[in-house]
Amino acid sequence: MVHRRTASLLAVLGLLAVASVVAGAAVDAPPTATFTNEAGTTYRVTAFAVADTREASLTNVRVTDLDGERRPTTVGELRWPARYRSVELADDGLDARRIRVAPGEETTVTVGTWEPGDVTVFLVEELRGNETVARARIESCPQRQQEHGLTFETGGGSGYSTCASSLDWLPS
Repeated sequence: MVHRRTASLLAVLGLLAVASVVAGAAVDAPPTATFTNEAGTTYRVTAFAVADTREASLTNVRVTDLDGERRPTTVGELRWPARYRSVELADDGLDARRIRVAPGEETTVTVGTWEPGDVTVFLVEELRGNETVARARIESCPQRQQEHGLTFETGGGSGYSTCASSLDWLPS
């Protein structure tokens, strides 16, 4: 016959095992990003993660200029707003999320493949008919449990990044 202490100990260990699996999924979860569109135009956002800011800046994209010419450029060149017809990732193998945010919408996405220490990149396109104003935002945060947000407004916008974890004591 199993003693009550042994049974209680086994039950507690079982609960701890389940809690550790659930907590592990939350701890290593990739960043989330919320996009709120308070402007009168639609936005398209491409979100992905890479190893560091240098790789982020050197990530290749294809743009179509206002004359219809397609040409290569890099994310680093899009750190300042530029006018194009479209912007697409050119590098293969990136686990990117691409979404459209219509006026009045709010959308939350999980950034694709991410490891602690990676940087998160957002390619933001304001879709204005045949013209797109594109820019890139690179968020460098080595912490777990990241949250990012961008609010699009007529004539501008704002953003935030939460780069703090209550779990800093865990190894990366």
